Amino acid sequence: MNGNVILLKNPRESNSKDDDYYKIFDKYGYYPNFLPVITHTNIINQIVPVLNDSDYLDELPFIIVTSQRALTFLNEKDLNNQYPSQNFEKLLNKPVYTVGPATAKCLRNLKFKDIRGTETGNAEALAKLIISELDQYDLTQKPLFLTGEKHKDTITKALKTKFNISVEEIVTYKTISLDDSLLRFKSVFKPNSWIILFSPQGTKDILKYLNDHKLNSSPFHLAAIGPYTREYLISNDLKPDVVSPHPDPISLVNSILTF
Repeated sequence: MNGNVILLKNPRESNSKDDDYYKIFDKYGYYPNFLPVITHTNIINQIVPVLNDSDYLDELPFIIVTSQRALTFLNEKDLNNQYPSQNFEKLLNKPVYTVGPATAKCLRNLKFKDIRGTETGNAEALAKLIISELDQYDLTQKPLFLTGEKHKDTITKALKTKFNISVEEIVTYKTISLDDSLLRFKSVFKPNSWIILFSPQGTKDILKYLNDHKLNSSPFHLAAIGPYTREYLISNDLKPDVVSPHPDPISLVNSILTF
C-alpha cells in the first residue's frame, strides 16, 4: 500500500466508497479518508425573485457557476411551488459556464442543456473562455453568477476591468466551519500522510497543526487541488508538494504518483 490520504472535504456520495476520489486512491493502493471541515446551508431568498421574473430570464445572457454547492438550493422541497415551472425551463436553456467535471456533472443531472468550460479547471481559465465568447451575447442585461457568501472575484473582476461588464451575483448558500475538524484530523493523521486541500475554508486549525509538525520534523505531504488553494497554503507558510493541474480525481492522483 502507498499510504494514508486525508481528503479535506465531504464525500460526494452517501457511501464514501462510491466517491470517485475514494475509488481512484483505493485503486492505486492508498488508504483514503474523507474529513469534512465545513457544512453548507442553502439560501433561497435571493434566487426566488429571479425564478419568478419571466422577463428577466428571457433577457438573461448566460449563467456562471463555479461550485456545485451553488446549485443545491434547487433540491429544496419547498422551492418548487414558489416559481412557475416554465421559468425553470428558461433557466435550464441558458448557457452556463463552470469549472471542473464535478459541477458540470451536477448541471447535467439538473438537465441544463448548454454547459461550457468543463475542462477549464480554474476561475482564471474560465474567465478567459467567457471573454472569448462575449460577442455571442446581447449584454443589455447582466450575466447571473450563482455563488456562495465567500468566493473569489476573479471572473467578475476580469469582466469588469477589461469590458466594463457587471455581473449579477446571487448568493445561494453559506459555508460554516465545523468546530471539531482538528480533533478528527488528529485521529486519522499518520506520519507520511498525503493531505489534500480542496478549499481554504474550515482548515485554519489544521494548517496551524501541520506547521507545528513541520517544525518538529514530522513528515507529511501536501497536495492542492488548484492554484487558489496552492496560494492559500503558501500564505500559511506551507508549500504544497504537488498542485493538481485539473480539479478532478485522476489529475490529482497522477500528480501524486509522479511526485
